[in-house]
Amino acid sequence: MFVLAATFGAQQLAAAQSISAVPQITVHQRGEGERPLIDGRVDDTSWSNTESFSGFIQQEPNDGEPATERTEIRLLVDRQNLYIGVICFDDEPENILVSQSRRDADLDDTDSIQILLDTFNDGQNAFVFGTNPFGIEYDGQVMAEGQAGQGNRGGFNLDWDADWIVRSGMTERGWEAEFAIPLKTLRYSPGQERTWGINLMRNIRRKNEQVFLAPVPRGYNLYRVSVAGKLHGLSLPARRDLKFLPYASGSVTEDATLRTDTVDRTGDVGLDVKWVCAPI
Repeated sequence: MFVLAATFGAQQLAAAQSISAVPQITVHQRGEGERPLIDGRVDDTSWSNTESFSGFIQQEPNDGEPATERTEIRLLVDRQNLYIGVICFDDEPENILVSQSRRDADLDDTDSIQILLDTFNDGQNAFVFGTNPFGIEYDGQVMAEGQAGQGNRGGFNLDWDADWIVRSGMTERGWEAEFAIPLKTLRYSPGQERTWGINLMRNIRRKNEQVFLAPVPRGYNLYRVSVAGKLHGLSLPARRDLKFLPYASGSVTEDATLRTDTVDRTGDVGLDVKWVCAPI
């Protein structure tokens, strides 16, 4: 009986420690006139008045050890956009490696960051937004923690391209990036005090080092949505997107014989309307 009780107690303790180790982040709500300037430098007043989160943990090369370079992330939200500011401090900024400059290029061979947003907080599916010091746009969708689905990477759909803004560049601190992600780009449950899953991976290429905001066990990658941290305090408007898609079509039929020469022309114009309304 004592052995069973001790084992059960140890399991409860391990579970509690696991939960407490998950980063808990509260997003800062901003008004329309308090938006940061998206220019690749995380130095606006709106950022300086926002709490930063760091404490990143290595997966490679030394699993579980603190990151060798400091990384800070800040988050703001208003009625239109989610804003993310990241400072990748580097003691040797002249040795930062950048090898890609096209959209959706592989971020493994360059200094880079990738941000995961589990907007339904289901621990399975998420959006990913990434960049490098050149400011490339990298985005995709994770399905079933990257284990199943359609797309060119199994459970990760790199063909999904969203409408968003990122600016980044090398600075005296290392390199920095600012994201402005329109809420209408995402799918989520609207309402007050919503919680999303969140994680961030930084690649420090010259050191072959990968670090995470929420630690990911070795053998898994950023797509392990179930171990993501939690982003609290989101007040999210209902999504009602109205899209107009005009179209036109036409055809020409010619009947050429010895006795007649007839040309029939027909055409059609119209407007498709698509209304997206997220459930509350």
